[in-house]
Formats: sequence, structure tokens, C-alpha cells
Amino acid sequence: MKRLLIVFTAIAVLLGSCQTVSAGVLRPLSNTAGSASDKINVSGWSEIVAVVAGGYHTVGLREDGSMVAVGLNDYGQLDISGWSEIIDIAAGRYHTVGLRADGRVMATGLNDDGQLGVLGWRDIIAVAAGGRHTVGLREDGTVVAVGLSEGGQLAVSGWSEITAIAAGNRHTVGLRANGTMVATEVIDDGTWNRGQSNVSDLRNIVSIDAGSWHTVGLRANGTVASRGCTCSGKGGANTPAFGRLAGHDWVDITMVGAGWRHTVGLREDGRVIAVGSDEHGQVAVSDWYDIVAVSAGLQHTVGLRANGTVVAVGSNEPVQRELPPIWRGPTRRGEVVTLSANR
Repeated sequence: MKRLLIVFTAIAVLLGSCQTVSAGVLRPLSNTAGSASDKINVSGWSEIVAVVAGGYHTVGLREDGSMVAVGLNDYGQLDISGWSEIIDIAAGRYHTVGLRADGRVMATGLNDDGQLGVLGWRDIIAVAAGGRHTVGLREDGTVVAVGLSEGGQLAVSGWSEITAIAAGNRHTVGLRANGTMVATEVIDDGTWNRGQSNVSDLRNIVSIDAGSWHTVGLRANGTVASRGCTCSGKGGANTPAFGRLAGHDWVDITMVGAGWRHTVGLREDGRVIAVGSDEHGQVAVSDWYDIVAVSAGLQHTVGLRANGTVVAVGSNEPVQRELPPIWRGPTRRGEVVTLSANR
């Protein structure tokens, strides 16, 4: 699950401000910030320049550097009201990440695997948030990562010359300056390794995203390559996702998004195409227009219009019976850590 506009950097505290770190117990859903019953209520959003779809929440970045969020808030993943000067955003399943202008990072939400441990990061120019890990791209082209490591998703210390990053559920992907890709090897008992990290043969890639079981790369010629498995739904589901995404519609693509079991593409003309699971209506994007960015969440899709408003389809509501093993909630009850900045 990945941010929309891949740009710049962020800080963990306001310039000239005092940072506070608060920790508490797990909270009930917040009605003020949004709940799982919300059907992705983004109709009132305006002046948005970036939007990302997380697990069960959606986050928007405003022109003034502030943020807005709706959806599930049981771990404080929507507690971003005090953030400012943000220039890039990312949303994981239960956490939210923001980058600020001096290259530092803020994070809020579930911290059971240390996915909020970004306080020491410096010189970051992009962030990505996976199921339970957070990834940062440094100015020098190297990558840092914190959070759950049992799937091998944090093995990025040797990467270099990276220009973009993406975080899936149990894998991390990087785009090199020469248009090739690198990905962490998925280490498990066979449940999660669907070939999503087999990206070394891809060339001329200009943009990337990572889903739960698949990885997508946008080529310079506007076509899309994918690796892994869609694993459910329609439009080529339950089949390997190798090679180009099938169909004459997957041309002239300018941006891609990878969700849990669906893939989204933004066309040059501002229209959107999507394939994969549609159980919650997450691929019902054929009537969208004037879209400038897209993002795919666990079971929903969001689009940013040229006028700064946002459209969304799908659902924010968790359906626990559907979730694969790593998505079935915390492996242990961790603290909720919210990083806030106060003047």
C-alpha cells in the first residue's frame, strides 16, 4: 500500500517546536475521526495534493501541508490533526506516516512491531508503508526500514542508487535510477511467496507499487509489468501476474497502484482502469475522470482529481474472515504511539 505523489521529504517535529511522544493502550473507534462504518467519506475534501489508501483508512495531504484522514482509527492511525509542513504521506494497514521538509519523519498508529520507529531518520526524500513495516528513501539513494522483519521485508541495507520505494505486506521494492528494480526476498513457509519479488528482469521502469501478493511496475512506454499473483477476484484473478497486465486498456498508463488483491492504473487521459477482486466494489472506477493520481488499499481505491477533490470506491470496514494470516490483527498487543508536534 503506497502513497500517491512520490516527492520530497518530511520531519518529525515542527521547526522550532517541542516534540512529544505519547503512548497508551488500545482505544475504541473514534467517532470524531471516522470509523469502520464510514464508506470512505472523502466528499468534503478539497485542496488535496496527494492521497493514499491504507488498510482501512484513507489519508489526504492538503496544499498547506496539513493532513486529513477518514476510516478506522482503533490504533490512532488517524491522529494527524496536529501535523503540518508535510510534503509526502504513506499509509500502512494500521499506521500512517508523514514526511516533512527537513527530511525527518512522523508516524502514528499501531507500533507492535516497531513500525513507528522513525524518530532517528534523517535526509529522507520519500516514504512507504506496508502491512507492518515502514520504509524510507534517503537523499543518497540508500534505504532504511523498520517494523516486522520475519518476512525479510527489512533487508534493504545494501540497496543503492534507489529513486523510488514501495512496501507490500511482506516485501519491499525499490526502483533504481537505471530503470531496473530490486525487491526483498519473501521468507516464509510458502503462504506469502507468490513470486512478487522476481523483478530483476524488468527494464525501463519509471514507477512502482507493491500489493500483498504482487508487484507492479510502470514502463516508460506506458505499459505495465507485474510479478506475483492477483490471487482473487475477476479480470485475470487466480492467475500469475507475470508480464504485462492483459488487455488493450493497459496502455498510456501514467501511474499504478497495488492493493491487497487488485491493481489500479491511471491513464494519460485522466481515466482509470482496475482489475482484481471487486467484492467491495474497489475496481468500480470506470466512470472516474480528470484523475491525476490513484492509490489502492486493502479493499478500496481512491483517486485524486485535478481540482483537488477526491473520489473513492470500496469499503473501510474490516472483514476478518477474508484476511490472510499476517493480516489477522496484532501478533502481540503493542502500544499505540503517536508522535505529535506542539508549538
